[in-house]
Amino acid sequence: MKKKIICFAVGCFSFYTLAQEQLYKEVVLGEIQATFIKDYGVPKTFWAQKEEIVITPVPVLNPVLTPTPILTPIPKLTPIKEYKGKRTREKNELIDNGERETYTPPKPEKVNGNIPGVKEGVVKRGGNDDWMTQKINEQSAWQKKSLQENDKWIEEKKEMMNKWIEDKKMFKKRLPAYKENLVDLGSFSQDDKTSIVKSKSKLSIRYTGSDAVVVPGAFFAEVKDQGKRATCSAFASTRAIEISLAQNGKQERLSDQYIYYASKPTCQSSPCSNKGSWGLPALEKSKEAPTPDIPTEDSCPYSKDQLTNNETQIPLNGGCFNGKFKVRSFQQVKNMTGIIKSLDDGSPVIAGFKLSPNFYNNNGVILSKEANGVSAKAHGSGHAILLVGYMKIPQTLNEGEVCFITANSWGVGWGKGGHACLSEKWVNQYRYDIPFLAVESVN
Repeated sequence: MKKKIICFAVGCFSFYTLAQEQLYKEVVLGEIQATFIKDYGVPKTFWAQKEEIVITPVPVLNPVLTPTPILTPIPKLTPIKEYKGKRTREKNELIDNGERETYTPPKPEKVNGNIPGVKEGVVKRGGNDDWMTQKINEQSAWQKKSLQENDKWIEEKKEMMNKWIEDKKMFKKRLPAYKENLVDLGSFSQDDKTSIVKSKSKLSIRYTGSDAVVVPGAFFAEVKDQGKRATCSAFASTRAIEISLAQNGKQERLSDQYIYYASKPTCQSSPCSNKGSWGLPALEKSKEAPTPDIPTEDSCPYSKDQLTNNETQIPLNGGCFNGKFKVRSFQQVKNMTGIIKSLDDGSPVIAGFKLSPNFYNNNGVILSKEANGVSAKAHGSGHAILLVGYMKIPQTLNEGEVCFITANSWGVGWGKGGHACLSEKWVNQYRYDIPFLAVESVN
């Protein structure tokens, strides 16, 4: 799968074309649905498409030649079998099950050894036979092109999945470092603590959306890896800003190093050792800046290794202050309704959670009933992630009406390509009682 590759001091990052971005989205959502189907018994038809698809039939000599329509996996979620035969994939919801049978293209009936309307390879001119032969040729070309596109999709998915598998091996080795660099609630709020939500009322939502909602640009490029530093909030904030830019047609990798520095005002003039941060100071600083303040990754590279007693790794190099973009608007959202509205409006949401054991190693789905560890009342170690959408789930799971699609910062080996779906109940139970941050506009 060809990508635009940009290399910085900390490594190489790829930007996706629209087709590759769609593939990333399809495979992540499809794999999450596959987990619900395989591990939790959700029917394959649960995410059924509501819209009717009207196909206008084309008159042909032999009805068997009428093609079965190939539909884009998003937003189509209804099981559909394409080309009953060997060169086939079955799309169950968004899932490619890899099945292949034998496909032999049907041949038009011959009369006296010839295809009607064709004599010695020359199409007759005039009359219905000429028109019918043209339609047969068009359908043959259409089928050939469709099969080629189908095979290309399968190969690109295979390449993507193989990369995830390799990265998962590395993720398991890095997991102790990720756990070591989780932070407590104090790091997720301002020094004066005025941003903490005092209310302990239960969050609730009435689900009114479609089967799956994903903010535009959420899959413009692979998730990053924060390495051995407590910079999760900076990574979640940076990706939210990058997604907002991608929605405006600007694909850029921005500086997590700078965002972490900007989110720790007390650690900018002198080194400090307290780990962790929250994105609010960085977003406010950017919004209030008279000129663009956020540099690109190549101008201000991120280091995955810690510096003892110097969390912000100051002094930053001069390129870190060559601002190229700035935050224009963001909102603080305090409840589930606000989160859903922000996602519906296309705004990614920076969120903070205590982590249950099933968060670390998961198969793309994280449920409350499988948490078995951190008490909802305990001050467990915390982590910031980015919510980029939500998906309908069966109420029979007793986990709420939706799960929230999240992008993490532990590489593509975590969850499914660096993403997972957090059930509504898990979110209510393990969220920190602070307003989450919805990034609305960046330029």
